[in-house]
Amino acid sequence: FETYLYGELKKNCSNYDNDYGTLIIPGSGINQSSKIYKENKDNYHYGIIESFENLSDNHIYVLIKPNEDSRAWHNGTFKKVSGEYIYHWQLHNGGSYSFSYLVESLAATKFLKKCFGKTILAGLSQGGGAVLLNSFQSNPDFAISSSSYYLAAEEIYRANSHQILGIDEYSEFFNKEFL
Repeated sequence: FETYLYGELKKNCSNYDNDYGTLIIPGSGINQSSKIYKENKDNYHYGIIESFENLSDNHIYVLIKPNEDSRAWHNGTFKKVSGEYIYHWQLHNGGSYSFSYLVESLAATKFLKKCFGKTILAGLSQGGGAVLLNSFQSNPDFAISSSSYYLAAEEIYRANSHQILGIDEYSEFFNKEFL
């Protein structure tokens, strides 16, 4: 698998056995990855990078979702292609935008586990939901999933393109007994 991240690439992972590798999965919104990485004070993720910078020997990476930031598709006139085209195309072809970045987050976590002695996953809102689902599979040392699950979701779940879509097969993940 391929994945795209903001962060300093480690070409040789042999010297980082005692270090932390942190993956931040952005929540919904346009170009959140670069806003997180650049520590934009007007962004709702502000403070997440800073909260990990004080952890010694920590290497921080931010996932870049498809059609966001440096991965954005353009229509040839400097306009970014709307997400609705991408979500619709993927859902109607048996895929899911959400699954695509969840799989990419798993690939990023696999990279972190290969390079660093300990792994941390962190996310807020939609990114927190992705951290929750990723952590079931990847078993990180720490998972911080903020504002991602609430008990009422079992009864009624309001979702739109800013939520994780196309995971009906995994609805048990949102069952309070399972959690």
